[in-house]
Amino acid sequence: MQLATTKVNRPLHEGNSIPFAVYTDIVWLVIPVFVVLVFSFNFHTLWLIYDLIALLLIVYFLGSRRSRISARQYGVFIVALGYFTFIVVREGHLLMGFLSIWDTFKHLVYVALFIGFMKFHTQQRIEGFSRYLHKICFIFFSIQIVAVIVQYATGVFYDDIAGTFGDGGSHAIAYISILFLVGLILHKSSSIVVVGAVVITLALNILSENSGYVLLMLAAFLGLILVHFSVRDLFKGRNFIFAAMTLIVLYWLSMMTMYSEHSLGEIVIARFIDIFGADADLDTQSVGRGVSLLLASDLGGWFGRGPGAYSIIYQSQGYDFESVYGLQIAISELTHLVSESGFVGYVLTVLVYITFISGLFNGGSYKFVGMTLFVVCTAYSKVLMNESQFFLFLLLMFYFAVLERKSSFYQTQKLKKISA
Repeated sequence: MQLATTKVNRPLHEGNSIPFAVYTDIVWLVIPVFVVLVFSFNFHTLWLIYDLIALLLIVYFLGSRRSRISARQYGVFIVALGYFTFIVVREGHLLMGFLSIWDTFKHLVYVALFIGFMKFHTQQRIEGFSRYLHKICFIFFSIQIVAVIVQYATGVFYDDIAGTFGDGGSHAIAYISILFLVGLILHKSSSIVVVGAVVITLALNILSENSGYVLLMLAAFLGLILVHFSVRDLFKGRNFIFAAMTLIVLYWLSMMTMYSEHSLGEIVIARFIDIFGADADLDTQSVGRGVSLLLASDLGGWFGRGPGAYSIIYQSQGYDFESVYGLQIAISELTHLVSESGFVGYVLTVLVYITFISGLFNGGSYKFVGMTLFVVCTAYSKVLMNESQFFLFLLLMFYFAVLERKSSFYQTQKLKKISA
């Protein structure tokens, strides 16, 4: 990607014009996917469009003479695919097994799409697309605010207060909230706007009883401080005032009790401790992530019970689904993969995805942040089982990649002017 030779007449982040050439790129297929995943409500059959476009992209990639992924990425994927195929053949449930493999790794097609977009296009095209995407995200997020408030006011069960994402889809509210916040930072919104958005997103996720949002938000902002800002910037002038105000408001909101006797902050701490302090006595403990991980470890061990064993894929139940009904064995991607493919399968899956995700970035620090966020998401939510959650996560990674490119691009332009 020849960023240094791009002709620039004015700073590329100024103005709202988008080059016509951007509209002709295949990356625009993500827009109808975005619409379907956000507004499908409970009609998840519409998510088949996600699979259909993934298949069309595979055909397109096979016919393209430009390689989007590296030999290392191919190699890691082939190793993981071989392992999962071995387990499927070993268990003998071929149809369910191979559907599970597809359901786990189909998202890589969309990762490859963004890798190609970042690899083969100029900085102007990339920034133009990101601006357009941010405008769409702003509209979608605004609709979620209205929908969540209406659902809360009308007495919808808190697990189903999920905006337009459908019953039980509140985790997607967390992902679109983070995406919106990082989009504001990417497009240089004022500090007061970002602070206001932080408060709004936290309030929105409290209404959705979405305690994991706190973890995702902290992880994302720590990542931004690590790679994009400096801690010293937080103590400059009004930035310090805004940061202090934000922390005070966050603390006040986190101490509120909404749906139980415990505040949001207490729930977050308790669930974190639960991961390390849970025991396997299902009669004395609620089945949270800690207990589910112990149960998944007992069921899957090192090599798993078999892909698809405890899943519902394309409305078909896995061959051992009834044996764990009601135990929330799929409460997160971590517990799901460990139970079906073992710890080996989980590690291989994570390795494949972080290898592909790292292809979006140039620098090691951004790669580290992206990989860390993915691991956090596998422990927090059904990031690979739920198309909307992974897609929003991928758009977040795209924003991080654009932040990296903008920083390095304008630094290169500045050095060129100095040397000239």
